[in-house]
Amino acid sequence: MIKRTAIEQPKELSETALESVPRGFEVPQALTLVYHKDQMNRYDVAVGRDWRLVAQTDQHVVMRLIEKGELIAQVALTPWTKADPGKHVSIDDFKQAMAAAPGWQLDEVLEAGEIPADNGRWLYRISARGQMDDVKVVQTFFILANANGDQVIATFTMKPGQAAKIGNRDLTLVGSIGFPKKKD
Repeated sequence: MIKRTAIEQPKELSETALESVPRGFEVPQALTLVYHKDQMNRYDVAVGRDWRLVAQTDQHVVMRLIEKGELIAQVALTPWTKADPGKHVSIDDFKQAMAAAPGWQLDEVLEAGEIPADNGRWLYRISARGQMDDVKVVQTFFILANANGDQVIATFTMKPGQAAKIGNRDLTLVGSIGFPKKKD
């Protein structure tokens, strides 16, 4: 028979300590985010706790969106070639590069177009249906560029049945990407 012992509550969470917290207090969303920084300090991103970091190298960050234990989508963030200040990759070059992604067989482009962005940034999205390693998937490719010509690609991959479950969380994630100021 296993003897169970009561787990003591930390004194920091005692009733007396918690008296100063107003009833119904909601923690501001910005304080619940998890921040990830590219190892080479080219970009950073703030995500909700439903995104889990699964891989990080010099070339990419990979996170998975998990909801109630179910994989909804995966995103790979990859720095793209720096453009001249005030410029970004051409739309045709971006479309070509995404269509030629390793392991990806494009069946149908669902939508493509520029999306309004803030702070002098430029954002373009391509959503497509196709196959990766013989598995039917939907991929949404974003490219985000800032006024200095820094660029990041975010590739969201999900099974077709999961596409509706991501909602606008892909746009929220891409919108949270920041470009740290470079030291001179």
